[in-house]
Parts: sequence; structure tokens; C-alpha cells
Amino acid sequence: FNKSHSSRYAIVAYQTAWFKVHYPLEYMAALLTYERIDQKKTVQYIEECRRMGIAVLPPDVNSCDADFTVDRTTPSPAAGGPGRGELQNSAAIRFGLAAVKGVGERAVESIIAARKEHGKFTSIYEFAERVDLRLVNKGVIEALIKCGAFDSTGGRRSQLSAVAEKALAVGNEAQSDRRNGQMNFFDSFSAQAAAAPKDTSMPDLAEWPENKMLEAEKEVLGFYVTSHPLSQHAETIERYATHFIAELPATPANSEVTVGGMLTRVRPTVTKSGKNPGQKMAMITIEDLTGSCDGVLFPADLAKAKDLIVMDAMVFLRGRLDRSREIPSVIVTEAVGIEQAVEKMTTSMVVSLNSTGTTAESLAKLAKVVEDHRGGTPIYFSLLTKHPEGGHPVVVTMRPDSKFNVRACVGLQHQIDQVLGPGHVKFAGPKRRPRKPVPATEVTAAGVAAPADGATAAPAPAAAPVADRIKEYAPPVDHIDDALDAEE
Repeated sequence: FNKSHSSRYAIVAYQTAWFKVHYPLEYMAALLTYERIDQKKTVQYIEECRRMGIAVLPPDVNSCDADFTVDRTTPSPAAGGPGRGELQNSAAIRFGLAAVKGVGERAVESIIAARKEHGKFTSIYEFAERVDLRLVNKGVIEALIKCGAFDSTGGRRSQLSAVAEKALAVGNEAQSDRRNGQMNFFDSFSAQAAAAPKDTSMPDLAEWPENKMLEAEKEVLGFYVTSHPLSQHAETIERYATHFIAELPATPANSEVTVGGMLTRVRPTVTKSGKNPGQKMAMITIEDLTGSCDGVLFPADLAKAKDLIVMDAMVFLRGRLDRSREIPSVIVTEAVGIEQAVEKMTTSMVVSLNSTGTTAESLAKLAKVVEDHRGGTPIYFSLLTKHPEGGHPVVVTMRPDSKFNVRACVGLQHQIDQVLGPGHVKFAGPKRRPRKPVPATEVTAAGVAAPADGATAAPAPAAAPVADRIKEYAPPVDHIDDALDAEE
């Protein structure tokens, strides 16, 4: 019995994997449609689409059906992540209107029927005249405005929200006239022409602030469409979090985890028992770009982090994974503000150099910057240079003695950028899997970062001694991550 079930599940797993690889758009559209009632899973799978390079376009009354569908007529914008680049400009997935909270199946059927009968909607007023307002009520229209489904009809969401009631009144009057058999001027020329609204003006209003727009999208969709408050911090979260929240269900109990994101729920409470009954503690929910999870801070830990544990705060939470319930949660022992992550969570730092473009002068300036930022964070130098025996260039990575450790901070990065140009500094945080440290080597600042005064500024002659010196202490590697994994 067990073997028969496991073999059947293996076949299903193979089939779904095959569809995901060969028909990723169709597969993800079907998966999103199937899970549309579960907002948490919908958020997780939309993030998976982004990682695959597939854009999920926002709801639109002029394009979307009830289910998630593949749209090959609209070029897909960049999906904001690594993935199959060939998909980014060929097609996208259209959001299913039935997945919008507060919009029922029958309302969606009425919208689609009206669109098929007379074409796309040109305004919210025309929309209100053509759909069945017994099914598409004020709540439905407000939900569609909040998620941006009317953006293609013109007008800002603030304007559309302000005229929603007036559009309903105009639509109800036009539909009442039609039910009573009255014909307006335009209907006398064409039975299919829509009645001209009495007043289609829009108030002169500025668009909603971004935070209000995002809150409205989150309310009716369960996630953000226009942007995400965490988008600007996505790289920082990926660097310093040991786990994405979507990975927690597959993580062993009692594992030490660090998750980063935004606090979407903070509920203060008090302890009812234990050593210190009556003290403040907090129940929280944190959300990243892959999902959300709950956590708890007991009194001693809350006292240390109380200034960070507030609604909408961007934080990293360290703690132990609790698997005592069906859904994993985190027992939080430490909180770090996302702006403090570089200084407090950086475990090492890498400065990339190129043997054909790094001059003696820039190396001397780099040495001075490092000297001015002494601290406790190990620093690595990664040098792209020619192989001594010819062939393809290699990356040689080395770590100086601990006396050259630095104080990691954004200011240090900015100063190195001024010397070498942007993109030469990489901070590293806690690894997603254990790594053994690379042994420290004895390399003098003069031999690596500050060549003797008077050294020629010509790129190749100046860099060659540096490369030769480094090779005494570190073997060639193809990438900096190989150096960090050198002894695994």
C-alpha cells in the first residue's frame, strides 16, 4: 500500500515538475487559480513567479478573466528577480478578478459578459452603465478601485474613489431607463450604443500617497501590486536573513533562524505565570517578500528591543524556530533595525580589484580608508588577474591578518566607492548553510593595499607583483564564494 502510494506521488511530482519547466506560464497560472482562496499561498506563488522571471500583472477590468490566465499579447515588464529572461518580454500572467477580496464570481461574470458584448470600458461611468449593478455593487467597485483594476480606464485612484457613488447613480438611472423601455438620443441611432452619462467629470485630486495605495492593495489582494515597502530592502534581507519565511516550514524545530521583513502585527500582552507574572511581552507577525509568520518576544527580550517592535517597522528577528504547532513561529531573542544591519550583522566584507585597472594611487587611498575604519569585521580582497600560465583570467582571493579587520558600515562602502568606483564592495551576512572559516593569512598592507611610493602607475606592471604576492597565501578560485567555501 505504501509503495503504491509513494510511486504514484513520484509520478505526479515528475509531471508537475515537467509542466513547470516546459510550460511555466500555464503551470503557474493554473496553480494560482487553484490556490486563489488562500492568500498566503497566493503571495508565495506570486513571489515564485517573480523569481522565475514571470510578471504577474495587476487586476484590470479590461483584460482579466475570473481565473489567472496567460497573456501573450502584452509584453511583460521585468519581474524584478533572477529567472528565465526569455519570458520577461514575451508574455505574463493576468491576475484573476475572482481572487480580489470582496468581488464575487457572479460579479466577475457580469463584468466579463459586458466587456465581451460591447468591448473595453472607457470610464468608470460607462462601466457602471453596462454591468449589472444588482451584482456589481458599491463594495465590488470600491475593491476594484483599491487594487487598481480601473487604472486602464483613466483617472487616478483618488479620483475614481471620489466619483464611485456618482457613477453608480448615473449607471442605476441609465439601467432603470432601459428596463422601463425608454430610449435616449444615442440609443435611437444604435441599439448597442451605451447611454451617454450626464456628468463624467473627474475632480482635480492628487493621487493617493504611496502608503495609502499600498495599504488598499494589501487589503483586497493580500499583497502589494504597485510596489512593496520591502522592495528597496530586498537585497539587504537576502544578504542578512538565514531563511526566507517561506522556507520555515521545511526547517527543523529549534533551529536558530534570522528572518527579515516588516512587522504587520504587534499585540502587547502580559505574562500570566512564570517567574515574573504581569510583565509585558509581545505577539507579533513579520512579513517578507515570500510570506509571513508569527513570533513571540518574552519580557526580557522585549525590554531590549521595545523601540523596534512597532507596527510597520523594518527589522531582522533572530531566534529559535518553534514547531510545536502546525504553523512554525519564531521565539525571538534579538531584533535589529534594517538600517543597522550592515553595522551589526555583517560577518565579512569583500573588496573586488582588477589587476588591469587598479593603480598604485588608488591602492594607497584604499589602504588609508581601511586604516581609518579599523574594527572587528574580517575583510577579503578579491583580485581578477591573468593566470600566470596564460589562459582565462582567474580570481585570487585572500584575507589579511585580523589586525586589518574593519568596522563595517555604509560610510566605509561610500568611501571605497569614491576610490574604486561603485560596485567593488560586498558585505556578507550570516550564511544560509554552515561554512567553515577561511584561514587567516599574513599579508602586509604594503604587499596588498599600498605599494611602495614611486611604483609605476601602468596597470599591468603595478598589479603583477601584487598578484604574485597574493598567490603565496591563497590558491586561485573562480568566484569569491568558492573562497568562502574553500575548506568545506
